[in-house]
Amino acid sequence: MSRNESRGGRRGGEDLGGEIVPGRRAVRELLRSGRRQVRHVLLARERDHSDVVDEIVALAERAGVAVRIVESARIAREAQIETHQGVVALAAPVPST
Repeated sequence: MSRNESRGGRRGGEDLGGEIVPGRRAVRELLRSGRRQVRHVLLARERDHSDVVDEIVALAERAGVAVRIVESARIAREAQIETHQGVVALAAPVPST
């Protein structure tokens, strides 16, 4: 399996990927929608305070989703982009229709 496939790329048409959701607003919307299972949310220890992050934590708690505080380097590795804003969620893939 290629790295892309293991990180959410297409696998034989069974899903559309999207397991890695970086960014504050994207994670908030993922949790708000409730349309996919969220495995856990990672928050960078060094992040700036934000009302959006407070809302992410509250939404995750309501949904029973674990929130882990980790080093920024871990967020960067998981997100695979530099504009992650200190937040990334790992979720079920987007199902194909």
